Amino acid sequence: MSAVPSSKPCATVRQTLERLIRKGRLPSALLFHGERGIGKARLALHLAKGLLCLTSAEERTSRTTLGCDQCRNCHLVDSGIHPDLHQLDFSDSDTWTTAAFRSFLGTLAMRTVDGGPRIIIFNFAESMSLQSANALLKSLEEPRSGTHFILVTAAPTLLPATILSRCQPFYFAPFWSRGGTSETLSLAPHTDPSIEDPITIIARMAEGSSTVATLLSEHQQLVTLICAGVDAVLSGGSSDAVLHARELAQKKDDIGVKLLILQRYLRCLMRDSGSAPLQRRLAIALTNALTAERLIVDRNLGAVSVLTAVLDSLSPEAATQPWAVNREQLLSSYTL
Repeated sequence: MSAVPSSKPCATVRQTLERLIRKGRLPSALLFHGERGIGKARLALHLAKGLLCLTSAEERTSRTTLGCDQCRNCHLVDSGIHPDLHQLDFSDSDTWTTAAFRSFLGTLAMRTVDGGPRIIIFNFAESMSLQSANALLKSLEEPRSGTHFILVTAAPTLLPATILSRCQPFYFAPFWSRGGTSETLSLAPHTDPSIEDPITIIARMAEGSSTVATLLSEHQQLVTLICAGVDAVLSGGSSDAVLHARELAQKKDDIGVKLLILQRYLRCLMRDSGSAPLQRRLAIALTNALTAERLIVDRNLGAVSVLTAVLDSLSPEAATQPWAVNREQLLSSYTL
């Protein structure tokens, strides 16, 4: 099994899981990966509920990723107190120290309370310490019958290769890469932001991530001004929209949100554009926007000058620069 997660369309993840369940071939270790807020943890919980459901367990072939919502086990899962379902959140390093995690793994040798399956969900699995990952490795190599580990992560490359190689990966693709989604959301091809509804722009930029959609919805004015400014710069104009965008870039507040809006909108434009010269300019700007985030955080560079430089890289003159970036890699990049 490859240590690098393979792509599997999110639209088929549930169907694939149900097919594996019906055949009795559900892996003991699964890796749910894709950007944050796209539904990985929610499906992991649905899967656990379906596996623990007493009604669906009566006939193995009928078991799915959904519970009946009526039996005692389903109610216990909904209440978060089912004894055979464990949800570990590694975003807080103080909660799961290596010692505490080793102690928890030791309890997995005990019988389950109901004599049925046991499910362990690792949220923010990428934040697991190397020591904890090494401790988990033995459990993944010698899984107990009926025990299922579900690792949920937005950054699978931060996990050790030894862990990745022992998990069956399931990729949760952004909405724009799934067939038929644009029709579902009734999203038209890109139009001028001054005409397009801000909610529609946000939906397109969020790409199915509720986390991103919520954040952008709280900054609708920024979204409208920055997107309009980007369009104006691309057209080579010096309109008020460009001035507004540059003014925003020169203000130190909400730097992270501004960068997120730039990155997301540039990626939307790259998907929609069929012009090679325009895609080249967008690729250069998107590369700069992604690099800017790291420069601001890692090297404490002035955010104002970096953001302004990103806007300037959208100018028509940028089309003359070498295009040494991978378009697909840029499109698959994420920040949250």
